[in-house]
Amino acid sequence: MSSPPGVPHPPPTYSHVCIAPMVPSSRLVTQADQTGRKLDGTIPSRIKEQARIACESLGECSAAAGATPGDIVRLHSYYCSQWK
Repeated sequence: MSSPPGVPHPPPTYSHVCIAPMVPSSRLVTQADQTGRKLDGTIPSRIKEQARIACESLGECSAAAGATPGDIVRLHSYYCSQWK
């Protein structure tokens, strides 16, 4: 398990990337919590900027696991507005 340096740090008991061996020639990489939060902890007001940051984090985590975005099999994406 790891949390690459190019993405915001998660809580101490959490990891952005988990790698599990499947068979001798393959492994399963799972990722979680790739959000639109910047490294400094702020969240841009525009959804387009948040999506860009989340995609960059996804790429950083994929690279840390030795994978590329082309290796992604399934992606769940959630969009929500902040309630006041």
